[in-house]
Amino acid sequence: METTKMGEIYGIIANKVNDIIPDKWEKVYLYGEVLDDSREVYFYFKSLTRNEVVYGHDIPIRYNVDKRMYRQLLRELISSIVDLYNEYKDNNESVWTNFTFLLDNTGKFNIKYNYDDVLNSEFTAGERQIIWEYEVLGVEPEVEQYKEMINKYLESKNNA
Repeated sequence: METTKMGEIYGIIANKVNDIIPDKWEKVYLYGEVLDDSREVYFYFKSLTRNEVVYGHDIPIRYNVDKRMYRQLLRELISSIVDLYNEYKDNNESVWTNFTFLLDNTGKFNIKYNYDDVLNSEFTAGERQIIWEYEVLGVEPEVEQYKEMINKYLESKNNA
């Protein structure tokens, strides 16, 4: 069940991402994950000035942003994602493990929750990121090992 507070947290997440990105952007693609003992977030954004999709963790190098400042803003974003997780957990029977948050520069967003048991996944966190990039961004891996992994993932998905 969606709550008013969840709607507020979506807005906070959108604002935090906007605060992190030092460029004009068209769309943001964010992955958030909350487990009992770990949290993970990464995102990409379509830069309007560079006309390319930029990996969020590359911001300090590509935009000459202080790494400590970037990390602080990222911690704030993760904190908001944990707030969303806790609000969701308090108001729903099943709890998501990760989600994809798509945001455009008009403020429209879409969120898709995933309930997979990532701790028992046959794929590592790094492989899951490659799968997410493939599914969400349409990024085809260049490394043969990752191409094979994507094929294995697609086969297991089709057989499910």
